[in-house]
Amino acid sequence: MNQDSLFCTMFGKAIDSEPLSSENLKKINEKLNLPIFLKELLHSDGFGGYADDFLWTCDPTYLMNFTQNAISSDYSAIPFMRTSFGDIIFYLRKDNTDIFHFCALNFRHRELVHLFNGSCEDFFNTILTEYGFLFHKLKINLDLYWFTFEKLGAADRNSCYGYITEPADGGKDCPENITKYIVSEYFEKASAMIKTPLGIHI
Repeated sequence: MNQDSLFCTMFGKAIDSEPLSSENLKKINEKLNLPIFLKELLHSDGFGGYADDFLWTCDPTYLMNFTQNAISSDYSAIPFMRTSFGDIIFYLRKDNTDIFHFCALNFRHRELVHLFNGSCEDFFNTILTEYGFLFHKLKINLDLYWFTFEKLGAADRNSCYGYITEPADGGKDCPENITKYIVSEYFEKASAMIKTPLGIHI
């Protein structure tokens, strides 16, 4: 793992991390053939939080429980990260090349959002380190995010923020409509609301 990478320099080691044994990482990698940068990050830090608890690396095999019926694509969607607002970040990869199509599943608006085409290392070191980029792409109001952060406290490994009534259902984008969920419960609730798999043009 290149500890001098911009991502590692900006965010340091993962917080509230869940250790990942070499054996379990090997099993995940044998199944999914993870990109080298991601595999080395998980080997170094396990599953944990970055960027003031906004980004969380997660077990892809766990996240796939909530994405496999929500995403329609000619390629396998491999989820590996979530935001503290319950978005799932994943990549599409064609024929085991080093070019990935990074996207996000935005449950609040029930849409897929294209983020970046390129290498995994470039995604971590450019897109994830560009302040405000994900907030803009995922339609998260920065002021509302920090207000929620102060009001409800940081999201941790087992929790995330979510809307009581999702904007896709007419819910308002305001503090009174946001609460803190157990992550698994939020994903079960939100993924169940996607009745038809979502597609994306990449």
